[in-house]
Amino acid sequence: MSKENKDVIVMSKRKFYIFLGGIIFVSTVVNGIVTGTRKAVLINEQS
Repeated sequence: MSKENKDVIVMSKRKFYIFLGGIIFVSTVVNGIVTGTRKAVLINEQS
């Protein structure tokens, strides 16, 4: 394999990991919002 091909693979791997990290981050944030909303709704219903 030539050096250029290796660089391309490293770049695409890096992009893939950034993409994956973004998905995990977004799903964590959404999960937190949903959980917080549910808790707020439960508290409102109790009062």
